[in-house]
Amino acid sequence: MNINFPILDTPVQLLKGQANQLVVKSVDIYGQLAYAIYQMDKGLDPDYQFLLFNEDFKALKNVTMVQHPLLFDLDNLTIKKMLFKRIIDTLDMNEKTVIEATYGQTVEYFNRQIFEDLDIELDISYNYKVEELFKFLKIKIKDETSSIFERTQLILNVLKEFNHQSLIIFYGLGQLIPALDYQLIIETANLNQQTVLFLDSEEVEELKNLKRIVVDEDYFVVENVI
Repeated sequence: MNINFPILDTPVQLLKGQANQLVVKSVDIYGQLAYAIYQMDKGLDPDYQFLLFNEDFKALKNVTMVQHPLLFDLDNLTIKKMLFKRIIDTLDMNEKTVIEATYGQTVEYFNRQIFEDLDIELDISYNYKVEELFKFLKIKIKDETSSIFERTQLILNVLKEFNHQSLIIFYGLGQLIPALDYQLIIETANLNQQTVLFLDSEEVEELKNLKRIVVDEDYFVVENVI
């Protein structure tokens, strides 16, 4: 798994299934990268070329970008689709059949007991797939977090359930939480075997158990596993 952007001579490889930190000390380049991530998260082509690709030089899919932990929407459509798929994958064929049949019986009850007294005819669908029925339940992820640290942990643990996520990107986290909390988040990512990239503008010296890539003001690159 690799990243590249214009000032790099060669792509930088990320450690798969572990935490990685990219520190860009140039304020201008850091700002352009942050805005590129924002644009990519919105489905736009970024003004500043920020490439994410695998060992076969194919663009990464299923990249989750977290601009700010408190603003990340755990109830967004992408998360819901992955959540429904995760739930459905745990059901066997008999369970799916029972759920769909129970819905049909419920609709039949309403049709007999309530709707038949209306003077207008109703066209009611008795056949719904499990995927469609889950939408009616208004399922959402319970969020009782009270800090940026707790919300970041929750985001990582939720995304762990969808193990096809190829990369998770956070930026500016070092400016939001103390080093001790940052280290615990790194440990969570490593324990979950998630490939995570933390984009920061300054090094946090206390951090360990991650790969750190530092791009200084002169665009000199230093890579270390610490």
